[in-house]
Amino acid sequence: MEIKQELKLIKALNKILDPAQEPVSNHGDETIEIARMDLANVVLFKAKNIEARRILSRFIEKEAAAIKVPELDYTNNNGKGKYSTEYVSKIMDVMNILNESVKLTSAYEYPMTIENDYFKVILAPRLDND
Repeated sequence: MEIKQELKLIKALNKILDPAQEPVSNHGDETIEIARMDLANVVLFKAKNIEARRILSRFIEKEAAAIKVPELDYTNNNGKGKYSTEYVSKIMDVMNILNESVKLTSAYEYPMTIENDYFKVILAPRLDND
């Protein structure tokens, strides 16, 4: 990844995630999952390769508790979900910088997954207030 692309990516992630005061430094240890949830608990970014781990580690506090990334099963659900267009737009800004195709998976009242070779992003659905 070129430095220019990396800086654009960090800037785009800054619109969703707050940078860490004391970032984690063991991003090279592939046995540790690198993932970060935004402050509103709406979107989660998981690093899928070493470059993404290095970038995402800037947003993870050294002393933060590990986040367990859920395994989602979309097999028995339809694809009609409601999601925040603001978050989807910001996530797609991040993905567009990487200039790769993405896989979108969604279901009714179920998180949307947006994934490429660098990140797996899980976006919470908007739920109707009945």
